[in-house]
Amino acid sequence: MKKNFFLWLTFILVSVSCKNSTDGFRTIKPEVLKDKIAGGWAGKMIGVTYGAPTEFRAQSKIFGDSIKWKPSDIKGSLWQDDIYVQLTFLMSMDKYGIDAHAKKFQEMLAKAGYPLWHANMQARKNYYDSIFVPASGSPEYNLHADDIDFQIEAD
Repeated sequence: MKKNFFLWLTFILVSVSCKNSTDGFRTIKPEVLKDKIAGGWAGKMIGVTYGAPTEFRAQSKIFGDSIKWKPSDIKGSLWQDDIYVQLTFLMSMDKYGIDAHAKKFQEMLAKAGYPLWHANMQARKNYYDSIFVPASGSPEYNLHADDIDFQIEAD
């Protein structure tokens, strides 16, 4: 599945971004694009594990303590909701296509077996209460609608 996703993602990004340079677009070789995608994911995973020790500890202030991080810490990123929720959305695209209805993304998030918090947890509950997108993310049905969850998933 991982191989299919990266092939699919590479194809979409290459076809969308690699038009004739006379159209105002730059071209990029598939292997360069693949390297950039891998680098983006590596950066995301490093950032998640590097920042994890500071979560909820620097509210409304600058975190002044030093952060100890080593490359092997990246293994812990897969247990961070900042990563696995995004992976579920990627799996949704892999299963239903890039133009899948938002309800399919909500359904896969709701049925995933991992823990969720705040806005994402409420989105899961809303699915089972038959409150579907876009209402499920509105302040009327989600007290955490203004939390940072949507920004994390938009990475």
